[in-house]
Amino acid sequence: MRYTPHNYQHRAISHILTHHNTVLLLGMGLGKTSITLTALAALHNTGQAGKTLIIAPKRVATHTWPAELTKWDHLASLSSVVLAGSPSKTRSSCSAGRWPRCVTWW
Repeated sequence: MRYTPHNYQHRAISHILTHHNTVLLLGMGLGKTSITLTALAALHNTGQAGKTLIIAPKRVATHTWPAELTKWDHLASLSSVVLAGSPSKTRSSCSAGRWPRCVTWW
């Protein structure tokens, strides 16, 4: 699906790209995940960011982030691994070859 951000989302993305230490104080459903992923994709695509660790509540990490990555066309260059569960499961996810660009974890 084509991503067409609202004006406030454009401002938030621009702010993240120029101020890497950012907190998004937006209500539920206003696009915090798509804003963040759009900024991360831009940073990755320009070589300004490497592997990224995202710490999120379990439901957000296991459902929201993966869904947003597959929903928007412009995020196709990003991949994720959810690190959740037992330490042995987490270790096996970490050591399973090449690290993705975006890692979500709880």
